[in-house]
Amino acid sequence: PVAIGIILAVIAAFIFVGGTTRLAAVVERIVPFMAGIYIVGSLILIGMNITALPGAFKMIFVGAFHPTAVVGGAAGITVREAIRYGVARGLFSNEAGSGCAPCAAAAADCDHPAKAGLAQALGVFIDTIVICSCTAFIILLVPQEQTAGLEGMGLLQEAMRFHLGEFGVIFIAWILALFSFSTFI
Repeated sequence: PVAIGIILAVIAAFIFVGGTTRLAAVVERIVPFMAGIYIVGSLILIGMNITALPGAFKMIFVGAFHPTAVVGGAAGITVREAIRYGVARGLFSNEAGSGCAPCAAAAADCDHPAKAGLAQALGVFIDTIVICSCTAFIILLVPQEQTAGLEGMGLLQEAMRFHLGEFGVIFIAWILALFSFSTFI
């Protein structure tokens, strides 16, 4: 709706007019909040389905090391496509390779460059390993027939619907809105 677009534009303008200081202040509040809520919520869902966790690990290892996966991957995709998909997944997972995160790190007030580098490495670890793994387990803990044929956000929404009903779909929409807004600003 137009009203939501106008509200978001006004909020973004308020943040941009405040310059880098206000931008940093907003992002340093939004990002830990949204990541923390998502990680804690995911861990609660994983804990609620702890008995199904061995089956999820089995699906990961069987899928990764099954001969048809290796042969199919090698025969069906070129090296160029593999690199393109790998780079795209990395950029969608976190922005360390796109140039935005290093610029923000360079502008940070830090007493030693190694601390800034370690903070950036921790951010990549949290994005790529922790949050992506939480998402994978949320999806893998759903019966496969429930999510057959789905991919992308539809897959995650259906998994959240399985775990939490309609609240799960609303929860993931709000988390996605926060992730998107913080990326936008």
